[in-house]
Amino acid sequence: MPQSTPTEFEKLIRAFEHVIALMGNFDPSKAISLIFGSGMARALEFVDVLGEITYADIPHFSLPSGQVKGHDYKLCWGMMAGVPVVVQCGRLHVYQFELGDSCVAHKVAFLPRLVAMLG
Repeated sequence: MPQSTPTEFEKLIRAFEHVIALMGNFDPSKAISLIFGSGMARALEFVDVLGEITYADIPHFSLPSGQVKGHDYKLCWGMMAGVPVVVQCGRLHVYQFELGDSCVAHKVAFLPRLVAMLG
């Protein structure tokens, strides 16, 4: 029987399961989510990073071929001024993907959706 292609939701579930397992005792449901673009990259210096995963290592996540200078392209979690945070280090833009790619909206929204699922 041929294996079916996973839906976007199934891809998110698999990514969630992978990332939540890496977080160990860190509870993302109590965390604030932050997105650091290139102008905010240095703000990560104020985060006591407890763990991270590069975007390339997140299951079913597609990095664009054109990447923005100054983005680390990783998901971090830790504490910032005593507050738990989940930080997207690098954000994606529609223009970074190939023209004609019918899944651009899903690709750009994948990380914010994943972080929302974390809590």
